[in-house]
Amino acid sequence: AWPDQMPHFKIEELRYEKWPDPETRWMVEMKADFASRDMIYRGVPTIAGKARVELDLPDAVRLLEIELTGEQEEVLSGEVIFDLEHDPNWSFACRGVLDPNLIFKAVGPQTEAALADFKFSPDTRVEMQGTVWMRGGGRSLVDSRFTGSALEFFGLRLRDYDLTWGLDHRDLRWRLSDTALHGGRIAGGGSLNTFTETGRIDLELDRVGVSEMLADLTGEEAAPNLGRLTFSSQVDFQRAIERSEFRLGGNGRLKVEDGRLWEAPLLKNLGDAVGIGALGRISEITADLHFAGDRVVFSSLQTDGTIFSLEGSGEYRWQPSYVDLFVRGRALRRTAILGTVLRPLSWLFEARLQGEWGEAKWSAVPLGGLMPGSRD
Repeated sequence: AWPDQMPHFKIEELRYEKWPDPETRWMVEMKADFASRDMIYRGVPTIAGKARVELDLPDAVRLLEIELTGEQEEVLSGEVIFDLEHDPNWSFACRGVLDPNLIFKAVGPQTEAALADFKFSPDTRVEMQGTVWMRGGGRSLVDSRFTGSALEFFGLRLRDYDLTWGLDHRDLRWRLSDTALHGGRIAGGGSLNTFTETGRIDLELDRVGVSEMLADLTGEEAAPNLGRLTFSSQVDFQRAIERSEFRLGGNGRLKVEDGRLWEAPLLKNLGDAVGIGALGRISEITADLHFAGDRVVFSSLQTDGTIFSLEGSGEYRWQPSYVDLFVRGRALRRTAILGTVLRPLSWLFEARLQGEWGEAKWSAVPLGGLMPGSRD
């Protein structure tokens, strides 16, 4: 659409022929230059645009040497070719600085929806090419690469990113190269079939600030000094047919270190619940993870400690939100001499955390470790 003024065409060549042959009854050839100001295409505004237009009808339409200037004076260049013969399709290639969501909005609603979880910074550099077929439900084949200073990725705010993204009809794939995130690094990739709503995510984090990451994911300020997270996982997912949430399957491992974890919301009330007051300093937690449907199971959970260390297991279920965690507290785990003297009494307490996430409370569990014959 042209709200204010019509575009300008300069036609260099125009030829029309018609024959009695029913297979090739007519032909139109044209070469022209196109220029416009304040053009809007599928809601995407530009302040200027120009292209070379070539008609080769009824077989093809070619828009070559395209240059579009956005509202921030960013320039996107490329070409679009409509192949109208046999299996009609249009192919495109573009490069420049532009919000990728504007490109996907122009390509079509299916492509735009496939990138809905990514929010790009205005300085994003785009390299993209693809083909969209006009029959059979609008199949799309798209390959692209985006680089820029900031990216919001499923709520996480990344810096200086490099993302490749592709779509083959209903199969979406992406790969995030090693990227800065809250003082650490993140990398990963994934795939999604938009018809079956099944896919896979592989994710690795290296010493990412936990407090800052939780603030990104929840939209609320998190407790400070929760340490740095190292995490890896390989997870398959499928949307549950009877409900809207996804069911997961796979494994992972996490480690949180260099934090004031005894002050974390999950642990700060544990000492009072078991009647010992302060737990001492806990700065590291490790755990193996298993994703099982609507929950993640924590096994081999362990912490360090200056007075007590913890070992335990449990699970978190997200629909509805519920946590169930069992821990044992061991005394003086790092003090070799006292640990040996007190070994018959090394398990000093057992406790369980149960309830809705954010509202769960600790309670003491009758200690079996102090009974005769139940030593560690």
